[in-house]
Amino acid sequence: MALPLRPVSCNLDTEHATLIRQRQQEFCNLAMISPQQSKGARAMLDMSRSDLASAAGIAERTLIDFERGARTPHANNLAAIQRALEDAGVRFTDHGVELPPQDAVQKTADNIRKIIGPIVTE
Repeated sequence: MALPLRPVSCNLDTEHATLIRQRQQEFCNLAMISPQQSKGARAMLDMSRSDLASAAGIAERTLIDFERGARTPHANNLAAIQRALEDAGVRFTDHGVELPPQDAVQKTADNIRKIIGPIVTE
């Protein structure tokens, strides 16, 4: 005999519900990057795979497989890669990847070094 299912209500406080909606909107607004854009952005920033994986909070193997086209990471990991590259100073446009003026890049690189240590290039 099957038991009847009861509806479950979830009462989120307003602040928590607002935060969830904001994060969902941010995620929906992200244009997912390509492996070529990721590699190009890293090259512009002189950033290693290890440094990007660390900044994005993902496994280095995930980044390696993505950049060589072996697999597409889960959407949250792809968004983390893009966000880490944007935080490092690049912009993704309809035409590819752009780098701001050099002084802004140097300032961003200095900020990254404070967070994750020296940037090692491949």
